Amino acid sequence: MPDEIESKASHVSGGAYTGSEKIGTINVADEISNSFLDYSMSVIISRALPDVRDGLKPSQRRILYAMHELSLFPGRKPYKCAKICGDTSGNYHPHGEAVIYPTLVHMAQPWAMRERLVAALSTQAVGKVDIVDGFFDALPVPDASADLVVACSALERDAAHGGAAGLAEMERVCTPDGLMVVVWPSHLDWLSAQGFTYLSFPGRMWMEFRDPEEAIEMTEIFYPHAAAEVRARGEARVEYDVIGVNPPRDLAFKVNKR
Repeated sequence: MPDEIESKASHVSGGAYTGSEKIGTINVADEISNSFLDYSMSVIISRALPDVRDGLKPSQRRILYAMHELSLFPGRKPYKCAKICGDTSGNYHPHGEAVIYPTLVHMAQPWAMRERLVAALSTQAVGKVDIVDGFFDALPVPDASADLVVACSALERDAAHGGAAGLAEMERVCTPDGLMVVVWPSHLDWLSAQGFTYLSFPGRMWMEFRDPEEAIEMTEIFYPHAAAEVRARGEARVEYDVIGVNPPRDLAFKVNKR
């Protein structure tokens, strides 16, 4: 094969080319070398190397986020791995789900990543939050230990999703005159009967990241359809409308009077 391949637009008619295309001369060896190197670096940086901030690869981070969105917390009912793999692949991962299952299993194996993940989460939480096992029906937290207790739409009237026992736990943990809040409330009639007041914030809402680079990176992972728009804006603030997510403007709150 010759090193140089010459192509002229005048020699091309029909086929896969159009008359407006510009066809130039390239060195095949250089093109293959550069293209392969770019692709290799992209694979290494974007897929193979763990992020120095949390030690996770993108595929592992996507799995954990998908499990969070499914409310797979300790004490909840079990889900088939196929559900986690399907949600991860369909919502966040640009590849087939066959590669997700071994990654999920690897993260759960005690001799692989399980203990490291638990230790890392505990270290990151020092001085910020306490990581505890259980759901609202059995929180290992002292009475009246928090001024603000927040739940999301996962707390529902059904006993399997918190129910009356969940609200009772919120009251127990909350200090007198503290605030109990349910974001994205699912059953306003039920919460209203328990003394909660519904509130909806008008106007635009956004997520604020450390800098534009972090905003772009997180968007590429979790909202890839909006990555180009976030990159073009170049801002640390990302409006919910841009990523197509319902903003947390709706909530129900109650002052703990006891």
